Amino acid sequence: MGNNSFVSIKITKDTYDKLMTMMSESNFKNISLYIEFMLSSPIAKYAAEKDGEFTMEEESELTEDDEEEIKKRLKELGYLE
Repeated sequence: MGNNSFVSIKITKDTYDKLMTMMSESNFKNISLYIEFMLSSPIAKYAAEKDGEFTMEEESELTEDDEEEIKKRLKELGYLE
């Protein structure tokens, strides 16, 4: 990505613990990278809905199965209904 600066965000300990559990079932070893990956799909969708108002320098090619797994995990975290 072009901008390599970082910001901190606050999340509840419960959400953090859930993310750590989910990450442990993946190939990720870094929670920040895992969260960034988990958010990349909704961000890309938002950008597309805004007619390119936001652009992403990198897009990962997710299969339908990948997208369903991400949606399932976001539902488990309470972010989707």
